[in-house]
Amino acid sequence: MKSFCLLVLCILIMSAVSASARPVGETDVKVEGSTGASNVKVAVVPFSLDGGTDKTKANAFTWEVEAFKASGWQVVNQDLLNDAMKSLALERGTVLTEKNLLDIGKKVGADVVVGGSLKITSKKTTHLLGKKARTEMAVKPLGIDVAKGDVFYDPSKEGMSRNNNDAAAGVALLASFGGAFLINPSFSKEEEKAGKKLFIAIAEGVKTAYKP
Repeated sequence: MKSFCLLVLCILIMSAVSASARPVGETDVKVEGSTGASNVKVAVVPFSLDGGTDKTKANAFTWEVEAFKASGWQVVNQDLLNDAMKSLALERGTVLTEKNLLDIGKKVGADVVVGGSLKITSKKTTHLLGKKARTEMAVKPLGIDVAKGDVFYDPSKEGMSRNNNDAAAGVALLASFGGAFLINPSFSKEEEKAGKKLFIAIAEGVKTAYKP
């Protein structure tokens, strides 16, 4: 009896170790209508930027990619993406049309391509206790199904991709974040907080809306 109990205990321990062996943060994209985890390949194209600090302009694309990876997407290799854009004579960070995005998606063999535009406005506001940094972001994201050639995610259009995850990803989104009361508040820090939160919302919104 003791031997049997020890055997059962060993099996339970081995099962627990196996379950915990998966890297922390590794997830799969689950889409409606799928039978389980889906290996959905997404081409994450740099959003065109209007405004923002030099630090924000340098790091915004990294925030965008990290958000989609954290959401479980299989993100297309950035070197491959850069080569595709060069071959199509498209520049990173410029305003791209739906056709431009679709061409990029086809070129890299993606299932989904995501891009858009982002306008950033930061300013200092004065209060009795000092000054605060305030950042506002207006974003227009697009998600395109490459196989179908259709835009399936565009929060600016009524009835398209309206779900709980889109709360922070509308076409006229104002993501305002006030920093601590400081003599010289940092716009870069506030823009980083706002930008990261914004791209996470977009990644989740695209995942929810995508139906292969």
